[in-house]
Amino acid sequence: MKEMIYKSTLEREVLERGKYKGYEFEIISYGTHPCAYVCVPVGHPFYEKPYDEVDVDCHWGCTYSQRREDGKWWIGWDYAHFEDYSGVNLLYESIPALKEFANDFGKKWTTDEILKEVFEVIDQLIAEKN
Repeated sequence: MKEMIYKSTLEREVLERGKYKGYEFEIISYGTHPCAYVCVPVGHPFYEKPYDEVDVDCHWGCTYSQRREDGKWWIGWDYAHFEDYSGVNLLYESIPALKEFANDFGKKWTTDEILKEVFEVIDQLIAEKN
């Protein structure tokens, strides 16, 4: 598992990818913030549903649902909301008046914390299917 390293530029990197209880997942860093994704199998009630109709308890709710190039349906959520740390904070470090606040604003999510939430979402998907 790779650790989330916040950057001031957009750079895509896979932090973790795998399966939990048969569900594929991945955690991606986009440099400025991380996102989490879970593959929803055919036949699941959330399969091909718009993200705003996916009822799972995750960080600020589901913000993504789409068929990817692999032909599979994925849902996801991001960690770039109010009170989340963003790589944009790094830009503040170059401004003397804001430097002292740059690292104090927002939660810096670790890959391990995101992985725990991924597992919780998968458990919810399993419960919804049963």
